[in-house]
Amino acid sequence: MWLLPFIASADFAFTGKVVSLQKNPLKNNYLVRMESVDNPLEVDKGPEYLCLNKAMKSQDPVLFTFDARLFKIRTCRL
Repeated sequence: MWLLPFIASADFAFTGKVVSLQKNPLKNNYLVRMESVDNPLEVDKGPEYLCLNKAMKSQDPVLFTFDARLFKIRTCRL
């Protein structure tokens, strides 16, 4: 019997600065580029977006978690 591996939804935590934050019209959310993550991440309008926007303007590093499967930011803390 073969057991097939599968990727479970997992959140990863990183610290880093926000490089850019732009509107994503395809999904009606925002794409954020972080200096500590190679691929752009998605973020919905709300508290996480406000945290990232504030961090981008101040250039302060943030602690953030994101879903590794969806590449979507879950939490943000300055």
